[in-house]
Amino acid sequence: MNKKILTPMRSYSQRRVYYIYREYFRMLQTANLDPIIIGPSSDDTLDFLVTHCDGLLLSGGFDIDPVLYHQVLNPLTNKEEAELEELEIKLIHKFSKAHKPILGICRGIQTINVAFNGTLIQDIPETKKYDNHLQENLEGYHHLVKTIPHTKLNKYLGNEFMTNSFHHQAIDDIAPGFVVSAITADGIIEGIEKDNIIAVQWHPEKNHDKIQAGLIQIFKKCLDEKEEEK
Repeated sequence: MNKKILTPMRSYSQRRVYYIYREYFRMLQTANLDPIIIGPSSDDTLDFLVTHCDGLLLSGGFDIDPVLYHQVLNPLTNKEEAELEELEIKLIHKFSKAHKPILGICRGIQTINVAFNGTLIQDIPETKKYDNHLQENLEGYHHLVKTIPHTKLNKYLGNEFMTNSFHHQAIDDIAPGFVVSAITADGIIEGIEKDNIIAVQWHPEKNHDKIQAGLIQIFKKCLDEKEEEK
């Protein structure tokens, strides 16, 4: 039986629409993982889904409310819907408490970091310290990412590789207990991990390459290891 991966939706079109990009479906289904899509729900429903799903996928989206990491709102920060943000934070803690794997992508890495008391750079260009991390084309690659030795990303993805880049925010202070697993030449954190929580700043779902395959392999290994504990 395929493992079930819970995936919160995102907001779109002046916050009138909740959705999830089909690239996430394809990435999961290629690995025989079935996405279960969810919007704001009661705690009872969330607990039921955490019990019956095998892992959590956090996708890209709008910015995190800086109140959650004790900062004042930057005018360049474009906040996600509060109820979707609350949903994600709850799910991160519920899946973590259940010791079930979590995979974060783009905004997902930032949400995980904030959920565990890390902070963010609210606008990369405004700092004037880093390169541009918003590529113009939806396809292709933007910059080189280097992995850190003795991390899961290094083991499965190799020492360095090209990725895409679609973000204006990034991790500033990493959450306690997490380790940096990947970084760009200008110092932007591109990957973090802790136990069976894996998160990356790029969008692996957009490029059907060996990096996407390697990342899903890591996630599936975490899922299999959790199943073996039963």
